[in-house]
Amino acid sequence: MKKIISRYYFLIAILLVIADQFFIRWLLHSDLAAGLSDFAYYLSDMLLNFLVVLPAFVPIIEIDLEYG
Repeated sequence: MKKIISRYYFLIAILLVIADQFFIRWLLHSDLAAGLSDFAYYLSDMLLNFLVVLPAFVPIIEIDLEYG
């Protein structure tokens, strides 16, 4: 059961990374981000990455605590 869950979350993590890269590229290369300074651009990039990584870590930690 644990191998199935770990494979499932590995696949979800890969899909999240791909979706994250497309979303960030789409959002940060739009006209909205054209007026941002370098600092604001990279801060926005880091915040968007954080918003994708955090929801991915929560279920992984919960499953590790449950089955670990």
